[in-house]
Amino acid sequence: MPRPIHFEIPADQPERAMAFYQQVFGWRFQKWEGPMPYWLVQTGGEGPGIDGGLLARQHPGQGTVNTVDVPNCEEFVRRIESTSAGIHKGVFAGNEEGWRGPSPAAKPFMIQALKIDSDAAYEIALKKGKKAAEYMKANPDKNVMFLLEQNNKFPNLTWRVIWGESVGTSNYSVFVDATTGEYLETMR
Repeated sequence: MPRPIHFEIPADQPERAMAFYQQVFGWRFQKWEGPMPYWLVQTGGEGPGIDGGLLARQHPGQGTVNTVDVPNCEEFVRRIESTSAGIHKGVFAGNEEGWRGPSPAAKPFMIQALKIDSDAAYEIALKKGKKAAEYMKANPDKNVMFLLEQNNKFPNLTWRVIWGESVGTSNYSVFVDATTGEYLETMR
């Protein structure tokens, strides 16, 4: 029977969250030596339970992730799709850690809505993003990637200009409206 093997808790103030979990449950935390603020969580030693991770919240509404170990991802996605839970269908490659289904918050869009290209979005992000120029100077070797999306938070087609290897590991990104070129938000 597949079981949960890992969890991730996002926190607005990771140090405060760690102090809480340590005080209440006695959990131990170890800083991960990766490209983003992330701590490995040890919930105990002997007996039932799993360990996990704690990270700085990347965006409002980011929830806890529970990872379940399954022998065949595609088989279990088909099982999930066959239920009446209203889950989006399909599988796509995520980070090298595993596979996941598409986000139910993502929406399709008409290509005609795209008026601002990624180069223009990058320039807008640098000029209007909160402390973007400072971040670039402090992190000159960070990769920059672009995500074109339409979601519940930003109803218009939106560029997310991301400094880092992925959305999950980035600690700085800027949202730009892909239709009007308007600066929308900086996320740290």
